[in-house]
Amino acid sequence: MLHIINDYPLDSAIFERTSFGDTVLFTENAVYALKKGQAVLENLHNYLCHLNFCVLGTDLKNRGLSCSEIPGNVLVIDESDYRDIMENNMAIKSCN
Repeated sequence: MLHIINDYPLDSAIFERTSFGDTVLFTENAVYALKKGQAVLENLHNYLCHLNFCVLGTDLKNRGLSCSEIPGNVLVIDESDYRDIMENNMAIKSCN
């Protein structure tokens, strides 16, 4: 399942609704949660081992963040990858 998160700060209940192997896509202001040194990011490490985290590269850039400011195990995707993810995941939850 694909979970799209676009708001910051994050609601921890979002991650309680995920299952092993789900993909979590951080967009818009939610990308701030991935910035290294954030207390929120420390809490997300518990989920990184069983969820696939990804972020739109354009959203990082638009918010003044670089790839080096987020964990290495978060996949930075482009618009083409985004379309592929949307096509390959039948169920989508949008968390705002």
